[in-house]
Amino acid sequence: MLLSIFMFSFGDAMGKFLVATYSVGQLLLLRACAALIVLLPMVWRQRAKFVHLERPRLQLLRVALSTLEVAAFFLATVYLPLADVVTYYLACPIFVTALSAIVLRERVGWRRWSAGPDRFLRAY
Repeated sequence: MLLSIFMFSFGDAMGKFLVATYSVGQLLLLRACAALIVLLPMVWRQRAKFVHLERPRLQLLRVALSTLEVAAFFLATVYLPLADVVTYYLACPIFVTALSAIVLRERVGWRRWSAGPDRFLRAY
């Protein structure tokens, strides 16, 4: 757990450092290439499953929104201190919960309001 938290923090700090020299697009390309190198053996072993994806349009939308989310995170690090960006980022589940009650008229019980931010760890 400590190693994973360190790696997330190191990745965020390295991204802020690199965004001072490179554009956000270049940083995203670098991250994508590094992830491809790491994940390529797994993708190669499971390649038959990628041919028959369920709802491929929704999968593409998910990839596009995830890319925009990471781009917005690193773009924010250009203008704000890293601690502020991470604080806003980790507060997003609270905003989503509140907006789901207001916009979507969903019933939000006490369990969802009391769920800690550790339940919503980042997945990038």
